[in-house]
Amino acid sequence: MIYLCRPCAAYVGVHHGNTKDSKGRLANKELRELKKEAHSYFDRIRQENRMKREEEYHWLAAQLGLHRSQTHIGYFDDATTLEVIQVAQLYW
Repeated sequence: MIYLCRPCAAYVGVHHGNTKDSKGRLANKELRELKKEAHSYFDRIRQENRMKREEEYHWLAAQLGLHRSQTHIGYFDDATTLEVIQVAQLYW
């Protein structure tokens, strides 16, 4: 199940078993690719046992100047997703 905007080919998936709660915002191809890149750097921090998942999101929130409740890559726009890529790259 997804939410889809046919004219711009943007879509977002929904959580399994729930047709109302999306996994983020509608994203066109460009934004989906940015999100994949952001996750490739961001997830690496956790995968290499540098931080636990919740610690990692608190760190990212602090880097972006956001509250933890606002910090989810799925909801970010292009500019904020690019910022995630930059701060995650700088972590290394």
